This record gives sequence, structure tokens and C-alpha cells, in this order.
Amino acid sequence: MAVAIALLPDGVAVIEWQAIQCDSDYLYRSSE
Repeated sequence: MAVAIALLPDGVAVIEWQAIQCDSDYLYRSSE
């Protein structure tokens, strides 16, 4: 994840990081 984000422009990286964080949090909660 981090490697892929590092290749993107900063503005896009922030948006992608936030989206990934939300998705991961959602998946983590759903799997509990």
C-alpha cells in the first residue's frame, strides 16, 4: 500500500491514503 501511494502525486496520495484507511477500518470492523 505505502509503496503504491509513494508513486502518486502528493495530492492524490493523501486522498488515496484516506480512502485506504477508511476501507481498512471498515473491513477490520466487519471481520470482528
